Amino acid sequence: MKVLITGGAGFIGSRLAARLVESGDTITVFDNLSPQIHGVDAGFSAAVEAVAICIRGDVRDRSVLAEAILGQEVIVHLAAETAPGSRCM
Repeated sequence: MKVLITGGAGFIGSRLAARLVESGDTITVFDNLSPQIHGVDAGFSAAVEAVAICIRGDVRDRSVLAEAILGQEVIVHLAAETAPGSRCM
């Protein structure tokens, strides 16, 4: 299947991508590579680039996301805005 993983450059998304490729799926990873999460001047890891088509974009950008969705059979939505240091009460 063709699978789009939003937030796919993160810990869970990158491992999911690798597992799905082992199952024969074609993977597209969509991530904004937020400096807050991935560090300044971040890029897709070599491990992700080895198994997936990588698109840098924000899920809030409808035109970029719409293009990434074209032709996909499954979408796994893992993109999230996080705030390191915040606490749940």
